[in-house]
Amino acid sequence: MMRCALSSTDLRAGLLVLLLALYWGHAAAQPLLLRDAHPGAAVLTGRPSLRSSVPDTLQISAAAPFIDDFAYRGPEPDSQRWFVPPQFIDVPRVQLDAAADPPTFGAAMFDGATRSGAPYLLSSLGAGLADRLFSHYIDLSAYSPADSVRLTLFLQPQGRGEAPEGTDSFRVSFRAQPGSPSEFVRVLKVTGSSLRPFRQYSIPLLDPAFFHATFQMRFESFGSLNGKLDQWALDYVYLGVNRRAGDTTYIDLAPVRIESPPLGTYTAIPLHQYNGSPVMTDWQARIRNFSASPLTANVSAALSDPVGNTAFSPVFIRQQSLSLAPLAMAQPQFLPFSDQAFAVPGVFDLALTVASPTDTRLENNTLPFRMRIDSLLAYDDGEADATFGLNQTGSFGIRVDLDAPDTLTALWAHFVPSLYYNPVNSQLRSLENQPFRIVVWGDPHPDSILFDQLGGVKVQYAGTVDGYVRYAFSRPVNVPARFWIGIQQQNEAPLGLGYDLSYDRDALSFWDSLGTWKPLRLNGALMIRPEFYRPGALPAAADAAVLPAVRLMPNPLTGREIRISGLPPGGLYRPFLMDLQGRICWEAETGGDRFELPAGLLPGLYLWGHRVYRGAHAEAVRLEKLIIR
Repeated sequence: MMRCALSSTDLRAGLLVLLLALYWGHAAAQPLLLRDAHPGAAVLTGRPSLRSSVPDTLQISAAAPFIDDFAYRGPEPDSQRWFVPPQFIDVPRVQLDAAADPPTFGAAMFDGATRSGAPYLLSSLGAGLADRLFSHYIDLSAYSPADSVRLTLFLQPQGRGEAPEGTDSFRVSFRAQPGSPSEFVRVLKVTGSSLRPFRQYSIPLLDPAFFHATFQMRFESFGSLNGKLDQWALDYVYLGVNRRAGDTTYIDLAPVRIESPPLGTYTAIPLHQYNGSPVMTDWQARIRNFSASPLTANVSAALSDPVGNTAFSPVFIRQQSLSLAPLAMAQPQFLPFSDQAFAVPGVFDLALTVASPTDTRLENNTLPFRMRIDSLLAYDDGEADATFGLNQTGSFGIRVDLDAPDTLTALWAHFVPSLYYNPVNSQLRSLENQPFRIVVWGDPHPDSILFDQLGGVKVQYAGTVDGYVRYAFSRPVNVPARFWIGIQQQNEAPLGLGYDLSYDRDALSFWDSLGTWKPLRLNGALMIRPEFYRPGALPAAADAAVLPAVRLMPNPLTGREIRISGLPPGGLYRPFLMDLQGRICWEAETGGDRFELPAGLLPGLYLWGHRVYRGAHAEAVRLEKLIIR
């Protein structure tokens, strides 16, 4: 069966959902964040290397060191610094808020899943070499140990995810002179543990064998090969010349995270529900002075529309002046300056920017935070930190509070590619295609069912990292202003629903135990998003009359970039890609006439859909055939 975005090679890698802190004989279902089961698994000493071709060569100097603090929107590490061609599957993923209190926002997250999110092993439990990250070649031929070349890095076990055990490790190696007895020399090994603050490690280059034109840094995690487990967060990698052992601070001022979303409890809201009502709320940010000296900072926030280039009036108090003590943290608060009326649905970006006249690193000065205002409601930030399920048949879901009654049309869910290990019979199986039911409740009681999607609902994977699958309802469902929506498991397999631990939404998440709703108490948010009917949408029969055909170039497509011509004027264009089973494989977050599709799409026939937005709704949708070779 065709999968949207996982090649046959990718299917051998992926995300293992590890279980069990609880026994299976409880009378009531128990909520689980799935845990690592690999201590009893086979330990693999190595995996076949898929690395090929030649990296670029970088130059460094005292004035221009090698620095990457991963302060950018991923999921791929910056290819200008790291050797990460598309054929490498064992690449860590860059996430904005997966580490716990990082030096600056963003970190490279190492685990047991490929860059596409699939587990490295699907058929058995196993542990060994997992994610790897190589720098490009760095020319050190002009230097020697006397030039005090030194690497510093920040490392944290677990982050917001699953902790590596004491048998797991994170390792750093340097590439030696060609012809040396060992191509790579290990210079650091850190054993696994539960969550602890980031620690900075300082490694001097003392061996003359490191000073050559093809020097490389290699970072590796060793642990479970069964998915998003045994996680490590790598941050602020700094290789420079003329550095001392005491160089542990940096003249750097940067945001760390948005403490609370500007949409209050939400990261996405349905436009027609909240248009005309106050949308933006007070919110806080966290900003760090990384310097050993006090710094004065100007802090500002701006809202932008990457789809339609909407001109926003000032939404927040635009600028604040802060004085930060050495190595101090500040938490400025932003108040809405005016209530912004959103007339067009789409993706909206908040940019939090800090600036200081003495700041020496400007690349990490602006933290992006993305919100959706269209037809969805969401509490999660779109990045899965863990996987969730029950250990028996049972229900779980979220509470939804609206301004007025509405109509549901679908549920969007993010399932993490996962395996299920049953310790009772030692069986291991994939959770893909596991059946479940979508249920809507009118009251916090499992008997108050408003809608129950019975047949044909199975765990599906979106094919893109942190992608969502849309489960369309068999009929529109009228709901009151407050209702509950969620999933009913059909057996003991925990399903592997994504769970976001960035914000505590336990007050709005519930699980059913012996006929009553109880809070999850896991300090996070279930990654399910109800979709509401968008008023004014034209019926499907009118689509062809409203939207002309567009031209896709090239078609057939042999690469990843596709160009569009023939777009209708006067609207916002939002394309998506669908396979012949009706699954959304990719959806653009921004408009335009040029897009890059995800890596790993299998060859075959797809349907390219395009929507045009005018006003507050999608006026039409049309499908075109696209062949991928």
